Amino acid sequence: MKGIEKEVDRLGRVVIPSEYRKRLGIKEGSKIVFSSLDRGIYLEPIEEICALCGESLRSGVPFRLCDTCIADIAKKGLL
Repeated sequence: MKGIEKEVDRLGRVVIPSEYRKRLGIKEGSKIVFSSLDRGIYLEPIEEICALCGESLRSGVPFRLCDTCIADIAKKGLL
């Protein structure tokens, strides 16, 4: 298997190589989700954008909708 080899430290941490972080847009404070896949681990950045319009979300929103889309849904009586 081709790739970059890294060592796991005593706390189970491993550094994600900068090439991968840049390619995936992972920055300090980014959230990622881990999944197991066969004999490996798959990680994926959690996008902080609205699921409906793609606008950036403010931090700490409990679900993936921006304030504008929430207001539009509420106006239609769907919320």
